[in-house]
Amino acid sequence: MITKFEESNLWKIFERSSDIGEQGIIKNILNKSRPLLKQIVRSFPTFTNHDEEHSLKIIENIEMLLGNDINKLSTTEACVLLLSSYWHDLGMICNDSNEITNEVWFRDYCQNKPECDENNLTNNIVSEYIRINHHKRLEKYLFNEDYILEKEQKSIIIDGNDIVNISYQISMSHNYETKDIQTLKDLSSNANVDDFVFCAILLRLADIMDFDNDRTSISTYKFLALDNPTNEADKYSQKEWKKHIDNVGFEYSNNILYFKANPNDPNVEYDIRRFIKIIKYEIEKCDRVFNAYCHKWRDRFKLPSEIDLSGIKPIGYKYGDFKFTFDNNQVLDLLTGNNIYTNPMIFIREILQNSIDASLYKERLDKEKGYSNFKCKPIEISDWYGKDGAYWIRFDDFGIGMDEYVLLNYFTKIGKSFYESRDFNSHLGFKAISRFGIGILSCFMVADRLEISTKKENAEAIRVSIKSLHSFFVTQLESEHRVVKPFPSKNENSHKYRNDIGTSIAIKIDFSKLNRWFNIKEELEKHIFYSPIAIKYNEEKIGTTLDELDSNPWIDMETIVELDDIDNEILKDHFDMKDMTKKFKIKITPVNLSDYSPTQKIKTQMVLIEFITPIKQEKPKQRVHKYCTFEKDIFNETSLQLKATVQYKKGVDTETISLEKYSEFNKFKNFITNQIGHNGIFIGKDFTNEFNNPILNFTRENIFALAHISLSDEYRPSMNISRSSDINFSYQTLSAVNLSLSRFITQTNLAQQTHDCSLIYQRFNTNFTVQEIQDDKFLTEWKKEQIFLLEDHNYTSLVDINELINTSQKVKILNLPSMGHLSVDYIGKGHTREMFVEILSQLFIDGFIDKNGKYNIVKNHTDATIDKNRKYFPIGFFVRYDEELIDKLQLDQGRKVYGLNIEHKFSKWLYENAELLNNKYKGIFEDIKNTFSSWSRHDKNNHKLKSLLRLIQKLEPNIIQDEVIQSIND
Repeated sequence: MITKFEESNLWKIFERSSDIGEQGIIKNILNKSRPLLKQIVRSFPTFTNHDEEHSLKIIENIEMLLGNDINKLSTTEACVLLLSSYWHDLGMICNDSNEITNEVWFRDYCQNKPECDENNLTNNIVSEYIRINHHKRLEKYLFNEDYILEKEQKSIIIDGNDIVNISYQISMSHNYETKDIQTLKDLSSNANVDDFVFCAILLRLADIMDFDNDRTSISTYKFLALDNPTNEADKYSQKEWKKHIDNVGFEYSNNILYFKANPNDPNVEYDIRRFIKIIKYEIEKCDRVFNAYCHKWRDRFKLPSEIDLSGIKPIGYKYGDFKFTFDNNQVLDLLTGNNIYTNPMIFIREILQNSIDASLYKERLDKEKGYSNFKCKPIEISDWYGKDGAYWIRFDDFGIGMDEYVLLNYFTKIGKSFYESRDFNSHLGFKAISRFGIGILSCFMVADRLEISTKKENAEAIRVSIKSLHSFFVTQLESEHRVVKPFPSKNENSHKYRNDIGTSIAIKIDFSKLNRWFNIKEELEKHIFYSPIAIKYNEEKIGTTLDELDSNPWIDMETIVELDDIDNEILKDHFDMKDMTKKFKIKITPVNLSDYSPTQKIKTQMVLIEFITPIKQEKPKQRVHKYCTFEKDIFNETSLQLKATVQYKKGVDTETISLEKYSEFNKFKNFITNQIGHNGIFIGKDFTNEFNNPILNFTRENIFALAHISLSDEYRPSMNISRSSDINFSYQTLSAVNLSLSRFITQTNLAQQTHDCSLIYQRFNTNFTVQEIQDDKFLTEWKKEQIFLLEDHNYTSLVDINELINTSQKVKILNLPSMGHLSVDYIGKGHTREMFVEILSQLFIDGFIDKNGKYNIVKNHTDATIDKNRKYFPIGFFVRYDEELIDKLQLDQGRKVYGLNIEHKFSKWLYENAELLNNKYKGIFEDIKNTFSSWSRHDKNNHKLKSLLRLIQKLEPNIIQDEVIQSIND
């Protein structure tokens, strides 16, 4: 291997035909480039080498490819190959990640990346940006007089060529699309003396061929800890280094590249072989450009015609396709059957939500272009029977449509959603309903054939016909295929190709696949939930629109309903109150929670139904409690009923009264369930039981609530493919929705009447992370909410508490939740306001729990107090205890069990070792934490905890001392 450029044949060719002055200038420029190359490893220490050794290896590869033909190089060709070998990677220098924030290329890069925050740059963002744009960044270092080129060297003419500009262009071209290097043809001389397209091809191939163990070292690899990567950037580097470590490299003879390697891992060999395929494909693409534009060289030189892989010799294993693979037909069948969807009619929802997504995205794109009043046309659904008796259903939207690229890369790629891809313009803030990329398959649960007609803006219209799940598509382009049947239509006057932008999908129903008949209108209404795009069925508006959520769907104004004489007598008799003269009444109160919402992307209408006539509590020996509640009629789910209960020591006695006969409840028939939708689609669950468990959790048990919540964009729920179970909400969504409810309670002075409240609260299998809480855009608003219950039994806010502390007043919080409320099912208990009491206390207050379970505040913080190990524990897992409880691990007051004493010996051990336990023994670590999260502590919990700790001792000797285990005996 050459150790300096002066030893190369390229330099000798340049030296042979240039004067001493030119040689001195080029040598000086190359020598000034050398120290800059060393900065790349400081910027990205885990990358494979990009220093001068890499540049020299590229020169060697160029010489290997040229062989004896190297003597046919012109002086300028030799010079620009030397310079571009040294310059092409200089743009990877980045000594300070903050320097990139002012670069124009960075702003372009961030446009399609919502996670790209210039105030909080991650290593992954920086490294990806540099990889993609380092050829553009070259100009920062090349033309800056403090680095390489002096003022008078910005243009150096040799043999009539500006070798600085040419070398700069060739250096940049190594990161172009291969076909685009043809643009360098204009730099070449007319007399075919110099061919700079050829130089660009040589640089490109020589760079990609630097693929051997000279570029890496095992000691460096281990020193960088790449054998145990901890982030995505290191994982990428690990794969690159392993490929290089196991490779011997290329040899070239008789127009064949011979590759040798000795991998000791089949995964590494797979990556090597896959990368060789990339090199081979690159050679093929370069060869097309070479034959078209390299007039000087194409008759006297040939690029490699073949790569011989017989030199790959695995060590210690047999290489073969020994891994899990998919049977495509079987997987497609699996994704369309009842294994995924419980109802074959679900295809209606899947197509409908695709149409809504496409329409909303079109609106956002057009508004971005300046069409602020643009509104997408309604989605149109039609159905009909053809002359042959075939039943068709057709969906027409006027959304973004598809072109050939989208069809090939997303529509035909199962599991690859356009809205989750880089081609989707995510900076608009639009978040689609669709996310899995398999919805179209649901059509084949009922379809005999699928016809698609689509057109994207500035693209030609396309027709697609799909005869079965496993058949090839018949694809026709407007510019090439004029003989096309009319698209299936109810009126038989349909287009052949779409004129309007958007997509039409026609589904021919296969009667043999249906186990029941269906009503298309009813099926549509099941899924449409306050849609932001109007929807028409057979030209008639169907379902609710988002505009309609501005008015309450149940009742217009507060109403008092008096029960009639019959129902009054039933209740008086049941409650043994025959002498009571007052009538029982029901108050219906509409609540527009949208008025209290912190964001326009969440709208909510609610109604409260309250049994307002007080029942005096009597406590003779037999009776303990009398109350009324509301619930849905078990036999008629479109009707509400009043349930009167008398609770005895040994049982209960109930009486129910149907409210269906009262005209004020007639409007409730169609809206009797608590529902949530996202972007106009019902998410698939009736939340009535959860909301009224009871909703608002009023201390009075006589309130029933109904709510309709419309979420949009980033407030999309997390659901499984079928939407059948485990519908989760992000912390951001829970915070925003419940802030609306909390504001309502605060501003209407209901705080004294309620213990706590919650509107939506589902969160399965995971606790909230500190990062989620810190990222909550409504955290400041929660600080202003009156959610802290003080000793005088008044509620106050964190802001007001801060003022009390500043005036040296003693402040005690009465409603700090117990740990049971903070386990993974905590939100299901309906205590959202208390959850925020805990969150704000933990992040912004210093204090301690006294023996009565009251939280005594010592001081407050403006900024959240967080350290690295906090992320491994749920909020409220640790709390500081009063000095008189210093030896107590966990305060237990019956059903109220508080967090662990942070000063306890065991707590300190658990906290300090959290990272190790989580990374190496995650299951055991979670079990240890769960022993403290139950509603009440028992001896059996201690026994389980000790068993887990002994297991840790066996797996990780000396990690925990016996005295730590013994300290949990209290």
